[in-house]
Amino acid sequence: MSGLGAINTPLYRIAEIVNEPIVVLTEGEKDADAGAGIGLATTTSGGTGSWRDDHAEGLRGKDVVIIPDTDEAGRLEAQKRAASLYDKAERVKIVEIPGSKDLAEAIGKGMTKNQATDFAVHKARESINFATRGNSPVLHQLRQMIPFLSASITSLDTVYKAATGYGLNPAEKAEAQRIFRSRAMMMVAMATAYAMMYQDDEEYKKLPDYVKDNNWLIPAPGGKGFIKVSTPFEAGFLFKAIPEMVIRYMAGNSTGKEILAAFKAGLIQNLPGGGIPIPQAGKPIIESIANYSFFTGRPIEGMSDQGLPVANRGARASEFAKTLSAYGLDKINLSPAKIDNLMQGYFAELGTFSTSMADQVIYAAEGKTPPAKNIENLPFMKSFMTDPNVSKAVSDFYDIEAKAKQTAQEFTDLKNRGLTKEAKEYLSDEEHKKLIQASPALRKIGEQMTKIRKQMNVISENQNLDPEVRRERLNELNQTFNRVAAQGYKVSQSLGLR
Repeated sequence: MSGLGAINTPLYRIAEIVNEPIVVLTEGEKDADAGAGIGLATTTSGGTGSWRDDHAEGLRGKDVVIIPDTDEAGRLEAQKRAASLYDKAERVKIVEIPGSKDLAEAIGKGMTKNQATDFAVHKARESINFATRGNSPVLHQLRQMIPFLSASITSLDTVYKAATGYGLNPAEKAEAQRIFRSRAMMMVAMATAYAMMYQDDEEYKKLPDYVKDNNWLIPAPGGKGFIKVSTPFEAGFLFKAIPEMVIRYMAGNSTGKEILAAFKAGLIQNLPGGGIPIPQAGKPIIESIANYSFFTGRPIEGMSDQGLPVANRGARASEFAKTLSAYGLDKINLSPAKIDNLMQGYFAELGTFSTSMADQVIYAAEGKTPPAKNIENLPFMKSFMTDPNVSKAVSDFYDIEAKAKQTAQEFTDLKNRGLTKEAKEYLSDEEHKKLIQASPALRKIGEQMTKIRKQMNVISENQNLDPEVRRERLNELNQTFNRVAAQGYKVSQSLGLR
């Protein structure tokens, strides 16, 4: 009973629809009765203005197709009901039947149960309700703090239901499973053919694995780099990324360790909250403290930055970040690379665009002009294009060089401390021996790369050169830098270090 003594009536035909996974919500009893007359699971709260938010509880977890009266009042009422249902129902879809003002009229014109069912089922399942939040108050709070957490859970749930036919009768379940299998196999076949096509492409080989796995790559005009088309998360990982990883391994372009690392990164990325439910308010800060990007799975400050003053870490960082670091933020260990990561983490593309605008202001204030940018480095375009100057060989080389340096240092420490027996045992490990043997050659290559970096810095700051000339020379040096890194990685491969 309400405070005025009126009875809060439940949904019409609530008993008949309680076990139905898909329900048609009409505007009035006449339409509900007409639908029920041909075997549809229908319900209604009554006419315009009769809907209450507590009615949505009766449809929690169901696919709801709202069929309104096709006048202004009916459409507004449908929107009101949909808004109330979005965080309760599994899916919500407002549908108008072509050529009819309501469901009763459509049935009067000859719409059959099969036609109505096919129409309702198709419309209900063609959309995903990302507003669904479930009953857990803890999960609801996390959803407010972690971007895309609810969408990720809903997407995984949708894939599961599509694969298993959850909630359908046996005949529909079998058909849903057949459709899912056929479409999955078609996508795997397409991904396999796509991956095989690129295994001899040098531009493809040098891309970081996370770029390959998260995008369809289309060769860019001019023959350098690719246009990126993002893949859907769950289906893309299962039916595009994993087959591509297998092909890379079979072609000898990725090692077993690299494939396992790529699989682990993809799996974590597709778990709700990235597998680590950290509120977004703190995530970029944690990344900066740990010097680790949860998105790329790599350090924010690369191995080439190690040993440099904090304010000099991040050769590709924005001028804005370099200025902030140089003016005191380096004292709290915020390098240009970490400052840019913080901006990207909190403001996404807006942060990238803002730092780019700030760069122009800083250059103007100093009376300087920066080198011209390649098209793929422009704020908007970088989201859709790969950078030909970025090579996987660089990070691979620095990883193996750091490992060799650490191993050689540990062996030297054992000898200097007079621990001859322990030193021999350490050297008896085949991988330790290979790393120690490779260390001098890798160190020389690393020193050569450092010299190239210094040359690039000199050219970048040279105001006597035209911005376009600087861009061209920097591109040439970048390619040289990448070739030297690839040479270093080949040295490590020749010694069995992969």
